[in-house]
Amino acid sequence: MPPSKPIALALSALTLSALALSALPLTACAFTAKDQIKPGTLSPTLAPFVFKEEGDLVLMTVGVGAARMRDDQPFVPFEVWVANKGVTPYIQLDRESFYLMDTFGRRYGMAGVEEVRRLQGGVSLDRRMGSAEFNAFKFDAYRFVDSAFFPNLGTGAQVLHDRIEIPRFGYMRDTLYFPRPDGDLLGGIFELHLTAKQLPQEIFVVFEVPRA
Repeated sequence: MPPSKPIALALSALTLSALALSALPLTACAFTAKDQIKPGTLSPTLAPFVFKEEGDLVLMTVGVGAARMRDDQPFVPFEVWVANKGVTPYIQLDRESFYLMDTFGRRYGMAGVEEVRRLQGGVSLDRRMGSAEFNAFKFDAYRFVDSAFFPNLGTGAQVLHDRIEIPRFGYMRDTLYFPRPDGDLLGGIFELHLTAKQLPQEIFVVFEVPRA
């Protein structure tokens, strides 16, 4: 016979409680290898240590040359180039438009400028480890738009930007800093996501920070 109404309500409450508990985020100590999100493939490489994704609307590359040298630092630099191939009139980006995700699904927002300035060592080298010579042949057809989410921390010469607009057939390039992900950086696989109101879906590049 079916359970009485009080018992049925109690069972329903237990079920909802179980579902709610299952939806809670795991703590760092709870993550194991089986929790990892296994990406199908890495994004194509444009050059050594440069990964790219390209569609009808956006071309984005992520360079990891400097990141490979920052395993012992609290923040990790990634060289990011974004071209607007087909969004009219522009793509508007701010500091919340980018986030890093590891294979456990943990997200890392962009670091604060003052945090990086205060804690990061050797930042003046990061921009000099760029990949302009490799990106140039893909981006030369686009018009450069100045971007400085982080000033040139070695000289302090650049004016900080909190928001930029990339017009159609324009592009930006910048070195973006994120908190160092938990676990192994070298040999790790990550995704750099780009979000904007003008885009129908997120754009992301799947990349590895190689050990050598």
